[in-house]
Parts: sequence; structure tokens; C-alpha cells
Amino acid sequence: MKLPDRNARLIKSGFHNAGKPGDLIETSRGCTNMCKFCSIACMYGRTVRYYDLDRVINEIKSLKKAGVKSILFIDDNITINPERFELLCDRIIKEKLKMEYHVQASVAGLLARSSLIPKMKKAGFSIVFFGIENADPRNLKFFRKSIPVKKIKYLVDQLHKNGMLTFGGFILGNPEDDLKSFEYNFKFAKYLNLDIPAWQIITPFPKTETREELIQQNLITNLNDFSKYDGLHANVKTKYLDSKTMDRELIRLYARYYTPQWFIRRLFMPRLWKFFPYTIHVGLKFAKYVLPAWKTLISALKSKSEKERIKKENIVIDFFNSVRKFRDKIIEF
Repeated sequence: MKLPDRNARLIKSGFHNAGKPGDLIETSRGCTNMCKFCSIACMYGRTVRYYDLDRVINEIKSLKKAGVKSILFIDDNITINPERFELLCDRIIKEKLKMEYHVQASVAGLLARSSLIPKMKKAGFSIVFFGIENADPRNLKFFRKSIPVKKIKYLVDQLHKNGMLTFGGFILGNPEDDLKSFEYNFKFAKYLNLDIPAWQIITPFPKTETREELIQQNLITNLNDFSKYDGLHANVKTKYLDSKTMDRELIRLYARYYTPQWFIRRLFMPRLWKFFPYTIHVGLKFAKYVLPAWKTLISALKSKSEKERIKKENIVIDFFNSVRKFRDKIIEF
């Protein structure tokens, strides 16, 4: 297959990763994992097809020549073959193509080879996203996943030791979830010391096993408005929580984790210094779009008065809109 013709893009500029001129590369397609919530298998099946590494290296070279300084690898699961991923790191090092690389990977794949993470550092990888999904063993069973807590903590520590920023994904709103489940996953993110935890409400994507199960249990509250299938809207309910409650609790998690103190502490972390201009940019947008609503939100959420219910719901909606504006504005950088 030929390299993609990026000159054919309708949008010619504005591509960036964490504040630097950026682009995307795909080195493989497909995933053999059996996660029930994932829509990738519906698109690409459960087989993996690889591009030749020579092709991948040539694509990196072409992007570097075009002025790209940051590349995100968007493979469905690039670490499903850890040996191949390490070979890619070796090629990047050998060809002296070190720049800023970001990747989405699996916990098991990253830990499969002890030499992999140091190689990633040497090649220039700086941000690693991996799916934690949920800290509750019941939910991992529901997802058909099994990730030992000690391994996740070890991975985060190893990535930090090698100067990489950790981006962990959580999925909430599963059939057995209650308020304790939200709190448990919040505390777990704190325990892991994740740089960027991303909590989402499970989304019942079409054709997934999860969607069919939730339909059978009558737990989907929005079946067909796909504009809200973004992880930031609750399109489901649980046996114990309605959609509005989960919307509120999701925002509450973010408000409690991403505080002004969180932002200030990260200014002093060496692994984030390379992102300093982008960090300042994010901080200014945070102050403009989120901070004014943040203090009011915290105060409202602490109130237990039933008379404050409508007021609290409106504040939550306002804060949610502030977060969406914040997200849109940092993308503009």
C-alpha cells in the first residue's frame, strides 16, 4: 500500500500534538483482544495486519522532512506484538529519527519485554496512553479483561522513571456501578499517580457485545443519538444510578482531580518540562474557561440540601459546557 497523500487533505494546516506540529501514523490494523465494549473489532475484525517496517520508517522520514515534530501512532494495539514494536524503536534510533512520539498501548504489551520501555525512551516516546478500564474486578470481568493492580502500578512507575507522561483510560457506568464505584476508581487513579486520568461513561457503540447486553438489561437511555456517543455523556444507566447522576459524578471526578494545585505541581515535574509552552497554553485556557466555574461547582456538589437540587444541576451543566469549551480551545493551539 502506498504512503498516504497528505497533500490531498481538505484541511491543510493546524495539525499538532501537545503544541507541536504533529501528524498520525498507523503501522498496523486490527486487534485480537476480546474486549466487549470496543468497536474496533466491528471495523477491522479480530485479526491484525502489519505494514512493513520499511514503509513505516519511510513515512516517518517524509513527515520529518515536512516539518512534523510530533507523531502519534494510532494502531488499535501496537503492543499486541511487543517484539515488533521494539524493532520499530530500534529502527527509529538507528535511522536517527528521534522526535516526539506518542502511542496508545496495552499494559500487558508494554510489560512483556523488560527492554521495551527504555528503548521507547531512547527513541523519543514521551506520552503513553493505556487502558486501565476499571479498578473493580467485577467490571473487569464484565469487560472480559484481566489486569492485575500491581502490574498497572509497576508500569506507571517505570514509565515515569523513563521520563514519559502517563495517560490512563477508565470506563465507568457499568451495570453494577454505584457511587462507591466512582469513588473507588478516583482513588485508584490517585494511587497510580497518573499524570492524566481520563474517565468516561461506557458508550453502547453499535454492533458491540456491550450494546446488546445493555439493551437486554434495559440500561441504555440514549439508543440512537450518536452525537452524544463521546464518553462525556451518560447514554446508559446502571442498576443503581440514573444517567443524570452519572453525568454529575463524572464531572465531579474531573473537578476533584484537575485542580489548580494539580496544574501547579506539574510545572515542577521534569517529565513535563518539554511540554512547557503547551502546559502554559492549557493553564491559561483552564483559567479562562474552567476555573471560574470550578469553585462554584465544588461548593454546589458539597451541598446536601434538597432545595439546592435544581441549582446544582444547572451549575453542573454550566461546568460541563465550560469543560467542553476548554477542550475545544486547547485543540486550537
